[in-house]
Parts: sequence; structure tokens; C-alpha cells
Amino acid sequence: MDWFNSILFAPYLLKNSAAFKLKIIGASALFIVLFHSTFQPFQFRLYSFNIKMEVLIAYTIITFALGSFNLFLIPNIFPKLFNEDYWTKTKEWLWLIWNLFSVGIGFFIFKVSFGFYPLIIDRVVTGILATLALGTIPITLYVVLGHAYILKQELENLKEINAQLILLQPQKSKGLQNVESHSHLITLKAQRGEFSISFQLNELLFIESVGNYISVTFFQNNILKIEKMRTTLTSVQKELSSYKEIIQTHRAFLVNTHHIKSIEGNSTAYKLAFHQSEIFVPISRSKIREVRNLLQLA
Repeated sequence: MDWFNSILFAPYLLKNSAAFKLKIIGASALFIVLFHSTFQPFQFRLYSFNIKMEVLIAYTIITFALGSFNLFLIPNIFPKLFNEDYWTKTKEWLWLIWNLFSVGIGFFIFKVSFGFYPLIIDRVVTGILATLALGTIPITLYVVLGHAYILKQELENLKEINAQLILLQPQKSKGLQNVESHSHLITLKAQRGEFSISFQLNELLFIESVGNYISVTFFQNNILKIEKMRTTLTSVQKELSSYKEIIQTHRAFLVNTHHIKSIEGNSTAYKLAFHQSEIFVPISRSKIREVRNLLQLA
């Protein structure tokens, strides 16, 4: 069953850009027009040319209206359901099926309202099920092939980023060897009490949120140290906001880009590898684009 779960519940890249959503809506409308023009299903062949044109225009308007509602409004109304970090193949498939179902309902409401189709429940249900059956195969192919394409693109992007990190490494190594040239003493203070942790900027590896505490991992005199302190990652992030070298890769991690060796994994699970350490830090799928951009600027 593990292989079955790995297929159904494998992480899937959720694309939230407006441009991509408009492409999906446009492609759906085009597919519907071409499908009806070619195969002429559901008594479409019985209509005159002018009626066919009117129906296709109505279908296009309905597709854009319901597609916009589904892709733009629903994710904003229910943001927790559309969290990139928890999006899977099954969710993508069900979401596309819902889009198809809602558009199909819109078509039948239009046809019944304007007398193209009699309001007979059995026939309406049969028509909707037929629409779903016809759309299931292309949707399944889209999810499977789309996932493979996304993985390929992500691997190419990671190779490019890692190649850039290798080119930048001599500069970073020089900076790490000469800490005084980047002498930025950082002192983090606990929320309560007088406890604090001090380190140079280039000594910091990463900071992790652990419950009500933070765990600071850094090098001092070539020795890896880990110290904990009671405070929140949010407050620490505000304190360190002026340092462009420190970026957030995950809701629980702040990372110093000077120590990053490479990005590993793919859209299912990203992680950062560091120089002089066997520790890996996760990157949220929702953060990967931002991290890649920041690494190029840091």
C-alpha cells in the first residue's frame, strides 16, 4: 500500500500565479469549443450553424466566469485548503474534476434555461456524468504528465541555481575566512531574563523554531555550536531583517546564505545542504521561488 499512497498523496506543485490560472481558463474554453465543433455531442449536431455559434459563445462565457470564480475566488475564501506545502496529486485531480463538474452544471443550466434541453432530471444527471467521464481521462493525463514536466523543470532550475552557488563559493569562502572584514556582531536576547546568544554574522548557520524556543546553530573557532533560548522566530526575524544574507526558507527556519552549499530534492521535498556540516534544512514548497531569487541576490 505504500507505493499506492506515494502515488495518490505525492506532493504536487500548486501554481497560484494569475497568468497560469488565465492560461488554464483559456485552454479549457478552447478545448470545449474544439471538442463540440469536432464531435458535436449532446444533440449539438442538430442545431443550425447560427445556434451553434451562439451556444459556443455562451459556453466560452460560462467557462471564463466559472473558471475565474473557481481559480481566483475560492482559493482566497478557503486559503487553508490551498496551502502549497500540503497540495498533493489527489487534491489537484479532485480540484480539476470539481472545475469540470461546475462548468458542466453551468452548461446544463444555460441549456435548460434557454430551451435547448428539457428539464428531465435523469437526462440532466446522465449528461453531467457523461461530461465528467469524458473529462476524467484528459484531467488524469494532465496531472500525471504535468507532474513529470514540473519535476523535470525543477531539476533543471536547481542545477542552474547550484551552478551559480558554486561560482559564488570562492567569494563566500574568502568572507568566511576573514570574519573581521564582515564584522557584524549579533546578540539575540531572550524574551524574559538576561540570557542572550552572541555570534558574528558569518558564524551563523541557521536558526530553528522549536516550540516556545529558538535553536541557534553557528560556528565558533571551527566548532559547531547549538544553543537554545526562549523567544520566537518572528521576533528574531524582525531583529535580523536588515541582514540580506539571512533568509527564511521555512516557517520554522532562518538560514545564513553564506554557508549554503546547494539545494537538493525536487518539488516534492526541498532541502538545503551546508558546507562543513552534514545538517540539512528544509525549504517549504511555498518558499522555493523566493529562496532561489534571494540566493541569487545574497
